[in-house]
Formats: sequence, C-alpha cells, structure tokens
Amino acid sequence: MSLVVRREGSFLRPYAMKRFHHRSAGDPEIKQMFLDEARIAGLLRHPNVVSVLDVGEDATGPFLIMDYVEGVSLAQLIRGRQISAGEPVPAQIGLRILVQAARGLAAAHELTSPSGAHLELVHRDVSPQNILLDLGGTVRIADFGIARAAGRSTETERGVLKGKLGYLAPETLQFADSDHRVDLFALGIVAFELFTGRRLYKGADVKETANRILHEPPPDLGMHRPDLPDGLVELVFRLLAKEPELRPATAREVAATLDHLLVDVVSAEGPTPLDEFVVQQVALDDIEARRAQLAAAMSAPPAAAPSEARPARPRWPLALGAVVTLAVIGGAALALSAGWSSAPEPDAARAPIAPAVEVERPPPSPATVAAPSEPAPSAPAPVEEPEAEAREEAPAVERPRPARTRRARRRRPARGASVPVVHEY
Repeated sequence: MSLVVRREGSFLRPYAMKRFHHRSAGDPEIKQMFLDEARIAGLLRHPNVVSVLDVGEDATGPFLIMDYVEGVSLAQLIRGRQISAGEPVPAQIGLRILVQAARGLAAAHELTSPSGAHLELVHRDVSPQNILLDLGGTVRIADFGIARAAGRSTETERGVLKGKLGYLAPETLQFADSDHRVDLFALGIVAFELFTGRRLYKGADVKETANRILHEPPPDLGMHRPDLPDGLVELVFRLLAKEPELRPATAREVAATLDHLLVDVVSAEGPTPLDEFVVQQVALDDIEARRAQLAAAMSAPPAAAPSEARPARPRWPLALGAVVTLAVIGGAALALSAGWSSAPEPDAARAPIAPAVEVERPPPSPATVAAPSEPAPSAPAPVEEPEAEAREEAPAVERPRPARTRRARRRRPARGASVPVVHEY
C-alpha cells in the first residue's frame, strides 16, 4: 500500500494505491479476474467501507486507487494497546468498532448491480489489518474484492488457500462451498482478539493452525473478559461456530445485536467517544510526520504521468512543409494576378470568379498530410534535398504517413493515464 497524490482538474488530493502482488499476477486471465472483481467492489459506497475509486494497469502491473484513511489499522491499535497500556480494549470501544465493521460487511453482502442483481460480494480476508480507524472515529473495512480475485485465480489449483490462514473459516480450509458467512466467522476471530489482545488461532505451523480452526471448540470469551456483557459473549460464540448454518444469518443481524449491546453499555457507563480513544492510542509524531510528507508532496511541482512523457517530434519537417505551402500559394497568386492584368474589359474580368474560389482553397498542406517519414534530424540521409524533377514527379501529397501516425496514437492505450500520480511514496 502506498500513498499517492493525484491531480484532478485544478485540485490535488491524496489517495491510497494498492497493487496486486499475487504470485500469478503476470497471468493475463488472473489479472483480468482481479480487475473485474475490483470494478465490482467499486460499486460499493458506504461510510464503513474504504471505497475503490479507480482501477487500472501500468508498467508495474494492476492497481487500485482507494480512499486515503488518516489513522491506524485495528492491528496497530491492538498491538499498541498491549505495549503501552498492557490491557485490552474497553468494552464500549470494542463494541463501537465492531458495530461499524458489521455495517460495512452488511453493505457489501447486500450490494446489487445497477440492474438490481445481487452481486454476492464477499470480502474473504476480514482481519485486523484490513479494518481501519480514522482520527474522526469512523471504522472502515478495506480491500474488498482483492481476496476474492486471488481466490478465483486458484480455482483450478488443488490445495491452495485464500486469505490469511488464522482468519479462515472451516469450510474454506475444507475447500467446500462458502458464502458471506466466512466473513462473519472472521469477524468473530477479530472480536476475540480485540477484547483479549491475543491471537485466537495461531499454531506452531500451518498444520497446527488449521487443525485448531477445524476441531477446537469455540472459546468462551467471558472466561477471558468477565466484564463483557453476556449478550456479547454469546454473539462471539455463535460467530465462531464451525458449521455456517449455526452462525448469525447476516451481517445486518450482527450489527443490530451489537447496537443493542452498545446502548446498554453506554447507559451504564456514559459515552466514551471512539475518536478520542483513537487519538490517544495513535503516535501523534507519526501522524505529524505523514502530514508533513503529504503537504510537501502536494506543494511540489507535478510530475508528468508516464503516458504524457512523449519524445519531442522534430520541427524541420513542419518548417519544410510550410515553405512548400507558401511557394504553392505564391505561385497560384502570381498566376491569378497575371490572368486579371491581361483581361481586355471589366466584364471579362468577372469570368474567372468561379475558378478563383477553387484556387483560393489551398491544396492539402504538406505539413499535415505529407510530413516525411524519416527518423530524427540527426540522421543525415533523410535530410538530403531531393532533385527538383523528383519532387515534381512524386509530390509529397501522395505519402499519407502522418495520417497513419495520428490513428496509431489514438489506438495507443493510455497506460497509467487513469492515475495521474504526482507523487508516490
């Protein structure tokens, strides 16, 4: 993930750029799957989701342009809480985080196309790293569509897993059919880690981790946090059920349950705003450093996008064409002048009016349709002046090289043009 400054008209705005680093990203079919999934994710607009604003490909490979979130990931918050305070996140704060995350998942799972078709968008990689908290107290889920694209790319490969191993649902590990409830299982793992400050499914190796997810009974969160509401303990237990049908039916149902629990906790304790808590946990020096870096990038002169950096075309063919054009027009003018001066009487002088209209319309400019096809001016051979007889017998008008050049430029793909990046760091 990198931070980029993008020019849009007269404005510069910061965005996040994410590249597709899947091991098979060079495969054209896999690359197209990634781009297709990313475009579907681009239809999703919700306050609790990091929006995909653009998708494209440049010389480095496929990329996404997403909202820039100034804040921290949930993984950073949990780790920082462990180091600085040595205690888990308070119940009210954890509920505020989880309810917003559940709303973002609900919006994704219920997403429809413009025609009303259900798109069945599933994240497949819900984890603390992909849950972002901005300094204003808004929680957003990032990277929608990426895990699913990587998953589709391995449909024909046996024994290949998708997503972070410690957050995979049992049906995913068993390569069984799955749906949006894999995200709910992952949300249950996130909830356990948020309130306890430690990983739930972490083994010495891949095999041990997978066996724990498949066979270890769901934990009792109340044993680790007796201060948590019973309703929350029960909800986490249901989210971590091995069988998908035993989990809550939808993310919207999960969000509604968390909302009721949050109301009860706030009534008992009084409100604790999430933004104040996040600001207290964030290293302000890091935020100020990033802001200074961003301000410097936005004040620097813009760099040309790769598609705009084209070699300068030589000017001498245009100058030569202009000289030929002037010569042709001058000759025509002299001929007309001679014809008019030899007219015997005024009435006869009016006769050439119709031909004069045609003569005044200059022939196609050699600078436009007859530019020489020679290479750069530094090459001596193309610059040699041809003989006069050759110029008369083979006029440059018959060589439509520039027209082909213009068509070729129109067909050239504007690589990177969809992302006019000014600075990337």
